[in-house]
Amino acid sequence: MPDEIKLKSFEAGHQFMTQDKINQYIYVINKGIVKCFLTEENGRDYIVAFLGEGEIIGELELIRKIPNICSVTALVETEVFQIGKTYFAQCLENEKYLNQIFLNDLASRLEQTVRRASYQQIYPVEYTMLKLLLLSRNQAIDISKKDLADYLAIPVRSLNRAIQQLRSKKIIPEDQLLGINISETEVKKILQQFEEKI
Repeated sequence: MPDEIKLKSFEAGHQFMTQDKINQYIYVINKGIVKCFLTEENGRDYIVAFLGEGEIIGELELIRKIPNICSVTALVETEVFQIGKTYFAQCLENEKYLNQIFLNDLASRLEQTVRRASYQQIYPVEYTMLKLLLLSRNQAIDISKKDLADYLAIPVRSLNRAIQQLRSKKIIPEDQLLGINISETEVKKILQQFEEKI
């Protein structure tokens, strides 16, 4: 591995990129999950994305030559390849295959953003919340109420109402904060019912 690429480990809760700061590295997640979030002028956080294995962080800032758009924090113990920006830019310039990987990552991220925006416009909060809870269960990570509310761009109070509705339908157990109580197949059926109502 070239000297410009280092394998780094971050404990859960470690913030390794800070919004509006200049960063000297691009990160590729080797294992783990991170949250990318914006802090608005009023102090409220908005989670832009949860990213996992194989995803790139810091590439937009490199292309646009701007400070970090988001802060990034490890949700679980996370391992990343830390790549110097200058070296990464040289690789992009000289390696066609790397450009293809990079473009695919950007296109995938854009597609996810568009889908998420449409879900939030078309479906009720419970729909998007179920999709995220299913993902968190499948990835074996705990997402806090605050992070869930920040991702859905709603106040915690609205999230609590949505949780109560899902508890009344026996989807979320009464004795747990968020965990899903039913099988993935059943959750997918419930999601399909939401889709059929639209």
